[in-house]
Amino acid sequence: MPTVLCRALLALGLAAATTLAAARADLDAQLPELGDPADRYLSPAQERELGAAFLRDVYRAGLVLEDAEVSAYIQHLGDELSNALARKPYPFTFFIVRDDAINAFAVPGGYIGVNSGLILASNNESELAAVLAHEIAHVAQRHIARAIAEAASGSTAALGAILAGMLIAMAGGSNADAGAALAYAGAAAQAQAQINYTRSNEIEADRIGLEILHRAGFDPNGMASFFRTMQLRRFGAIPREFQFILTHPLDETRIAEARARLAKLPPQPHADSPHYRYGKARLRALVHPEPIRLARELRRDVEALNKPDPVLLYALSQALERARDPAGAAAVLAPLLREDPENLSLQLAMARAELDQGKRAAAAARMEKLLALHPDHFAVVYHHALAQRGGPTPEKGWQPLKTLLEHRRPVILEAYRLLAELYEQDGRTVDARETIAEYYYQRGDTHAAVFQLRSALREPGLSTARRVVLERRLRQILDETRRDEQPRR
Repeated sequence: MPTVLCRALLALGLAAATTLAAARADLDAQLPELGDPADRYLSPAQERELGAAFLRDVYRAGLVLEDAEVSAYIQHLGDELSNALARKPYPFTFFIVRDDAINAFAVPGGYIGVNSGLILASNNESELAAVLAHEIAHVAQRHIARAIAEAASGSTAALGAILAGMLIAMAGGSNADAGAALAYAGAAAQAQAQINYTRSNEIEADRIGLEILHRAGFDPNGMASFFRTMQLRRFGAIPREFQFILTHPLDETRIAEARARLAKLPPQPHADSPHYRYGKARLRALVHPEPIRLARELRRDVEALNKPDPVLLYALSQALERARDPAGAAAVLAPLLREDPENLSLQLAMARAELDQGKRAAAAARMEKLLALHPDHFAVVYHHALAQRGGPTPEKGWQPLKTLLEHRRPVILEAYRLLAELYEQDGRTVDARETIAEYYYQRGDTHAAVFQLRSALREPGLSTARRVVLERRLRQILDETRRDEQPRR
């Protein structure tokens, strides 16, 4: 796990401890708790705020993989699974972390990170869905807030260290032992209680995750089979003295329990969606350190086959795209599109190849047709806006993108930057500054966000209503920045 992610998780744990200290002070004179005891220490709104702050830190560190197509797929898959919950505690946000470790993790407030290595290691869509379902179960059961409530009798400093250790271990990877050491630094006895509590959370998340997986229509066997994949690839690399701290203990007992629960469920085969197969192929090209070498390897694989494999050929086109050979990518894509013209991944890839070759009009025409068929698909709306950038009608690009962003959170923050560019191109300076301010804020650069909002407020001809909106957002960011900086002094 990258060191910067460890630091972000540490900050999250310490922020949660600070929140707990304030909650304790407020509770001293109150009546005994009623309802969920976790609410006494960390409300759902506070969980959401902590999770959003964590995600901004991860964006600021450059760890989030921002690709409209693959990110839209992960969010869609997560939505399919979270919709199987009887009640959602919050809207879920799924994001991809650039890390080859086979892992996923949840932080407070419904934010779930999925390592690129995990997606590539999955053998089928049900395995990937099983991991997401497990993390969704952690969120649905509010395990972080419950862990805080469980440890509430300890000191705030010790709790901060324990929470940070738990979150670092949850993120897994080669530095999970750092999480263990940090938890020990808090207080050994209380850390052991947290460890036990975390293990019980894992058992609960397995059980509920399996139910989510089944209700969403995926093959529940994906959970047990991916446990085996994780065990073979990751478990043996973790130092023995730190194995107990892991929030994802990979032992035979856990696998056996999953299989016992599976035996009680009726068979439910699930065919991989094209979005999974093509998304995984694109992701491989996106994270490969040497796309030219990858293209050579894939071309050899293609030539060795007696029958063309469309997914392998698509993977070759994506490697060529990354290797800055758009003409070569288009040449591979053209016959595939003739055979499968309704394949969205192929159409988006061809639009990118056309844009990279300077064929903006062809890409724009292609995306106009796709937008008519898929007006709510994030990747389609985003690529449609890309095709309008630099063209004569920027409003045709920003209007659908603005409408989409008004109703849902972007799966990549680059959508804000693109929207701001289209606004600027169309002469809508205030809109452009307001939008790029949101881009900077979500990436954790509050100073740049404040600068853009203040610049927008200085624009001539600003209406009273618009000024009120901009000033309110400016105050929100300034107040949040002061709160964030206060504990550091």
